[in-house]
Amino acid sequence: MSYRGGSGRKQGLFWAHLALVFLGAALAAAGKADAASLGFSLEPQESRELSVRAVDELTAQPLTDARVDITTLGAGGPTQITASREGYTAVTVVGVRTGRLTIQLRALGEGASPAVVRGQLGGWKAPAFGSVSAGAVFRPVSASNLLHFRQADFISPLKDSVDILGPREIPSNVVMPRQTVYTPMGPVSVNKETWRLPLERGARLKLVGVQGEAAVSDLLLAYQSGKFTVDLLNQLRFRRLGMSAEFTAEEGRVLNFSGTTDLRSRHRVSPSQPPFAADVLVVAMTDLDGSRRTLIPTDLKAAMNHENPAGLKSVQLVTPAPAMGTEHVVTVA
Repeated sequence: MSYRGGSGRKQGLFWAHLALVFLGAALAAAGKADAASLGFSLEPQESRELSVRAVDELTAQPLTDARVDITTLGAGGPTQITASREGYTAVTVVGVRTGRLTIQLRALGEGASPAVVRGQLGGWKAPAFGSVSAGAVFRPVSASNLLHFRQADFISPLKDSVDILGPREIPSNVVMPRQTVYTPMGPVSVNKETWRLPLERGARLKLVGVQGEAAVSDLLLAYQSGKFTVDLLNQLRFRRLGMSAEFTAEEGRVLNFSGTTDLRSRHRVSPSQPPFAADVLVVAMTDLDGSRRTLIPTDLKAAMNHENPAGLKSVQLVTPAPAMGTEHVVTVA
């Protein structure tokens, strides 16, 4: 899945479209390729033609009534292949022109009601003068999660109320340690130490906490202007990472853990220009075991604002120090 569409209305879809142009091209060049953990597989065929089929992700049974749409992004641009079926998530692969392509679709099961787990995230570093500390708690994701993107994998659908220059509703997985923030309007007390996260009931998993800080002046400027764009991501400095022990998700479970691993500046990325106006984001991820099933996002920066297509720029990303696994960089539009 890659740069997709062309309307320019992409600012609200933070990680909705995973850039896989480079991967599709690499798989095609490599001959027989297996990218099952990324939601598709590709095999060569002598005719140099393209054939596409969709299968159920869990059973591998063909979905003969699935719809397959093949389009081209711009004149001479990459091929975009989308497979969809009622009751399943849609998957798009970009950059594949020949071969036998098998796309795996995930069923949208209703499932049991989630269990809401809560806790506190400790181990905060003192912020720089004039900055405020904040972070978030979420579960690690897999490459398949990114292909079947759900905003709830990163931003809790639950809301908590905090008093910051008046009552504010914020996602329940956001955390802010108790602190006093000094603003031109006077000191403001901030305290949102407890996070909440709805999880699949009975699931065995670990949670990740990422801590960072931002200059109060940058946040006030955005607040006063009422204009919150992806450029604000570049004002966030991610500083520390923590991971909980493995646990079973049960209603009312309390789970406290701390940030223990410092993050260091490591990757400088210069993405290519997308074929349409879009927000271009660059994500740093650490793959804990090399399976692409336990990916931990450690940084997120904006390389381009859809309102300024000529303003594409390089970004600097942080990763764990010392290294915790294989590091990946993904570009998203």
